[in-house]
Amino acid sequence: MRTDPLPANAANTTNTAATWRFELLGQLRALSGDRVITQFGSRKVAALLARLALFPKRAQGREELIDLLWPEADLDTGRNRLRQALFALRRLLEPPGAPDVLLVDRTSVRLNPDAFRCDATEFEARVRARDAAAAQALYVGELMPGHYDEWIADERARLAALADRVAALAADRADDDGGAASSSAAHRGPDAAAGSTPPGMQLQTTESQHPDRQELLPAYVARFFGREAEMDQVAQMLQAHRLVTLLGPGGSGKTRLAAEVARRQRRAYAVVAFVSLAECARPDELPGRLRAALRLPDARQDSRGDSRTNSGANSGAIEQLQLYLQGRATLLVLDNFEQLVAPGGAQVLEQLLHRLPELRLLVSSRRVLDVDGERSFAVPPLPLPSPPLTSQAVRRGKPPPSADEQLTASAANPSVALFVDRAQGARAGFHLNARNRADVEALCVALEGVPLAIELAASRAHAVSVAEMRAQMDQRLGERRFAALARKGPRAARAPRHASLDAAIDWSWQLLSAQDQACLAALSVFREGFSADAAAAVWAVAAVPPALPATATSASPGRDAQEVLARLVSDSLVRTELSPDGTMRYHLFEMVREFVAERVAATDGVALRARHRAWCLQLARSAMLPLADVPNLHEALRTSLDDGQPLQTLELALATESHWERRGVPPEVRALWLAALDELRTAAPETATPKAAPENVAAAEVTADVTAEVPRHVEAIVQAARCLFARRLYETGDVATAVTLADEAVAAARQGPLHPRAQHLAPALAVQLRLRWKSRPRGDDGMTDALRSALALTDDGHHPRTRADLLNLLGEVMVLGRGDAQAALPCYAEALALYESLGQARMAWDVRMGQGICAQTQHRFDDAIAMHAAVATAAQRLDDPLLLIDAYNNLAVACTLARRWADAVRHGRTQLSLATRQYSRYMQVMALWNLARPLARARLPGAAAVAMAVSVREWLGHFGALSRGDLRYAAKVQRLVRWQLGSAASASAWAAAHGMALGDAVLSVLDESQEPGPGSGEL
Repeated sequence: MRTDPLPANAANTTNTAATWRFELLGQLRALSGDRVITQFGSRKVAALLARLALFPKRAQGREELIDLLWPEADLDTGRNRLRQALFALRRLLEPPGAPDVLLVDRTSVRLNPDAFRCDATEFEARVRARDAAAAQALYVGELMPGHYDEWIADERARLAALADRVAALAADRADDDGGAASSSAAHRGPDAAAGSTPPGMQLQTTESQHPDRQELLPAYVARFFGREAEMDQVAQMLQAHRLVTLLGPGGSGKTRLAAEVARRQRRAYAVVAFVSLAECARPDELPGRLRAALRLPDARQDSRGDSRTNSGANSGAIEQLQLYLQGRATLLVLDNFEQLVAPGGAQVLEQLLHRLPELRLLVSSRRVLDVDGERSFAVPPLPLPSPPLTSQAVRRGKPPPSADEQLTASAANPSVALFVDRAQGARAGFHLNARNRADVEALCVALEGVPLAIELAASRAHAVSVAEMRAQMDQRLGERRFAALARKGPRAARAPRHASLDAAIDWSWQLLSAQDQACLAALSVFREGFSADAAAAVWAVAAVPPALPATATSASPGRDAQEVLARLVSDSLVRTELSPDGTMRYHLFEMVREFVAERVAATDGVALRARHRAWCLQLARSAMLPLADVPNLHEALRTSLDDGQPLQTLELALATESHWERRGVPPEVRALWLAALDELRTAAPETATPKAAPENVAAAEVTADVTAEVPRHVEAIVQAARCLFARRLYETGDVATAVTLADEAVAAARQGPLHPRAQHLAPALAVQLRLRWKSRPRGDDGMTDALRSALALTDDGHHPRTRADLLNLLGEVMVLGRGDAQAALPCYAEALALYESLGQARMAWDVRMGQGICAQTQHRFDDAIAMHAAVATAAQRLDDPLLLIDAYNNLAVACTLARRWADAVRHGRTQLSLATRQYSRYMQVMALWNLARPLARARLPGAAAVAMAVSVREWLGHFGALSRGDLRYAAKVQRLVRWQLGSAASASAWAAAHGMALGDAVLSVLDESQEPGPGSGEL
């Protein structure tokens, strides 16, 4: 936003009685008195206003405007859209009683020139008047950022060229004022060009009329995006400290950030200079590079120009720098310092800082200098675009923003803006639009916001579409996704280290010791972060050199690993992040991970992946899997299949059973589970059994909740996996596969090699009967007898968890199938006692939900709602999303039975939103079903029609038949909708809802703009 007043001479050229001021430079807004308009309803309305404001003396033909704004529309459609845009613009600019702003006739449109001013036209007027100061004050940014219509891009380029001319004019005048008497001219020696500048910029010299002032900073041609917060932070650090190091891997934007910070701070110093050290290989060359960058004469030549001996040349250069800079506030930007750290370059800087108290150094480096007084700043990646907005809408229960709002938000993101700008340099016609927005955003996310990666990808826009680039990035992890990102031509030759991502990373790789190279390569087995203990576990293999600390046998392997990790962090190859529990987690950029993974030998890679899986399994068995390590679990599941160890896939799945119960199972994990099971179905036991089973794992009882120990026998593991997979796959809507697995488990327990048979039959029956109950119309239909027979298998007391599961299900059958709450309560009481004795807090609260259902069946609605609310509170405390979904489901039902329609809608929407996040199609459909009636009663017939129609279709298609009671419920909702909408509109609503995809139905029902109407409880 513009905060500085307009220059007086700029304001004098305009009509001071104008009603409106339109600001198009750096932003888009309209101001009139206290009114400020930043939202214009649509991008086309904003573009129309800009077109009229930029050409105030010209009447714009209607057909010309149509061609500019709606080139894809036919003439009749375009005329209608123009009328709508003009109507919207008139409503914004001409409130009742205001003078006319728009002058419209049958053939043309224009703005009343006496009613407005525009910063862009004022800027052009100041340029024509050669008033550089006023023009620079007006040009606060590019024309209409975030708008990419072709004509806007052309105007933007034209005005940017004018701004460049203004900057050149201002610089020329500054040089003229300084004149030949500038003392700095006397210091321009023969080595003035010795310090090379980074590619894409020229060295800008600004020497003011003050004879002791010198500014030698790079003038970049390419635009700079984002980094406002980072520039403020670094500037504050420079004010408090004399040595600040910008740290980051190659291509992270350190150089540009340092230059921009120096440019902002330049007026605080008598001397500001940028020194490129990319080609400086030895510390003894450093003083000479500094001298050359400051344009001082060569200290190695005497007054006659004869070369002096090399003895003392280094100290002579330092003395020369000291003499020149003594008593002068100086800021030196030292770029690419990393190769000078180890050989002793940091000590040269310490010497300079000691001799020159007013010297401040801003250093860009890939590794820490490790000297007294140093303050380091890790340069982060550019901010990434927000997650897909439709997903956010689902999570928050709100409809997604409009396409125009999404495009505006995307264009304002620094990563996207950088990609678009550089892509336009490669292909002039490239623009961000609704068609390519999602691909550009996904590409920036895949490139992790690393500026060099984004620039390299954008440089390919002349030959490869954004969709094709995204497809390459979406390839399966582990392939060389980033190898194609390379730059060719003169710029690549000038800066070979930034010619490709591989080249940028290889420079840092070569600076590492062999030991640290091996350690870094081993870390490539992790995904999205790891702890020091995890690194120690993976490093404890023969794949790494003997020089590595013996973390496998050390008394403190985590501490040893921290020392190695600290070195890798100092080299900007590993990133750190403080987790919520206060422990440090470490991360590799995906492009670094890909690079170093190629440096791992094939045989070593197998050993490293096996150690990674062993660590995941140990972690899962010792404690609940942290959410931060879920990506590592997924990776371990994948590599176990890739390495021909499907049994380990099942072991990992069983060890993390509580995680899947709480979080749901994503599609990619389901696919891995089933693939491993298929491989083991066809494999002989001797080939399926691991070659070397851990000796400390004893045979253990196998029940449906195998989590503590995994039995050796392959069939026992497969049997436990069948039970787990059947339960979880049913929730996702894959009913056929779930039922097949449950039936296989029962058949294997009755007829297969499992022994003792009863030990395995009861858990399998518990799963089979649970799925049967979920899939059928309500009613007993033999369920009670089947459950009592299964319970008889547990009477010996050896299967407490399975007995509790069967009793819990029996209570549910009693209350919901038979309507006998009194008979259900003893079942629930025994199940609750068993779960509590086993420490199964989650399942204990699940039983309490059943007791709440008994209360609502007995019409004790307040008690039922209180009990379900207590379960919801406990689920939040336990961080158990699936239990929370169940609690809100029952809250919604209880409120419906109590005729509290608004509460029922609120709880049902919460359940639907949570179920969508947790991959539970079953609970999504249940939520829609239970929401239909309260939505209709709350006077939201359209949403009720969607919920009812889609839930009926989904239930019949995935889960089973409808009972007579279910059909009566659906018919009642239909009558309520028809009564409110009328027969014709109701039929139309049902037809539209039947063809709606489940995801679209969820968004429609979650639309909070549809709130229960007044008096909704009276319908």
